[in-house]
Amino acid sequence: MPTLTILVIIAIFVALSVLFALWIDGSALFAPRSTKRIAGSARKFCVHECRSAEGECPLSRFGVQPEDCPLWNFVNADLPTQVHGSPFAHLKTSQ
Repeated sequence: MPTLTILVIIAIFVALSVLFALWIDGSALFAPRSTKRIAGSARKFCVHECRSAEGECPLSRFGVQPEDCPLWNFVNADLPTQVHGSPFAHLKTSQ
């Protein structure tokens, strides 16, 4: 029985911790607070995932230099990423 009690206490603690974290940070538990903090993910995406079969960035066809990529402009803007309002507001029907 003591093992069950300890597991219940741990489960309650974890549940309350998650609820508190969601309440404090809007609804983004692991989201970065600004666009500057996604630089690592953006670099990984640009270097490894956003490549054509020839191994080059698709934007290079349009003469875009790597430092002029729109993704880097977004990262360098260092804007807050917190979303205000409901993400489902556009789904509501007007009465």
